[in-house]
Amino acid sequence: MPRAAHDAAQSTVQGYAVDTGRGVLFFPDIAPALTFAVAGRMSHELALDWNAYKAAVTVKYCAQHGDERVLWLGDWAFPDDLSSLQNELRRFVDAVLSNPGRSTWVN
Repeated sequence: MPRAAHDAAQSTVQGYAVDTGRGVLFFPDIAPALTFAVAGRMSHELALDWNAYKAAVTVKYCAQHGDERVLWLGDWAFPDDLSSLQNELRRFVDAVLSNPGRSTWVN
């Protein structure tokens, strides 16, 4: 997986991605990714095997197509223990409560 980098030609951001079985969504931090994946697993209409992965997104400008994006998926990112999962879910809730009007992740 590529490292985080930014220059005039392209930008790569590391984060986490959730595979919903119908698409993959990128998150800049593990807390919102795990929260989204856990919520998806609780739905009866959606796949129960939603998973979170380490990920990176590379954006490169192309004169013909505009911004082109590549999503890199790495290792599985779900914590092995319930305590770590609870800490990340708590961190997500704390961030939402301290910034309720924001639509982007604030760490």
